[in-house]
Amino acid sequence: VYPLSLGLQIGAGACFGAFSSVQPLLMLRAVEPAMRARALGVLAMAIGCTPFGVLLAGTLSTLVGPSATLSGMGLVALAGMSAVHLRNRALLHS
Repeated sequence: VYPLSLGLQIGAGACFGAFSSVQPLLMLRAVEPAMRARALGVLAMAIGCTPFGVLLAGTLSTLVGPSATLSGMGLVALAGMSAVHLRNRALLHS
């Protein structure tokens, strides 16, 4: 149904636009003024790495299946977050 599809596309576009404008604002307000450039650099790097992550997920999904891919990527993310927390003890107390 074309009118429904068009309305959903407009709604999804508005939500994506709102998210895209609020994401850096949240980072700017959460960090000290001296660290804002670094925080936005990390955000830009994370956004720039997204296509590689999608390509990796698609390749792994083809090779080992979607369930194993999601489980493996979740475990890698958990290990990465744990490493960051262990390396920076200040994060544990915030």
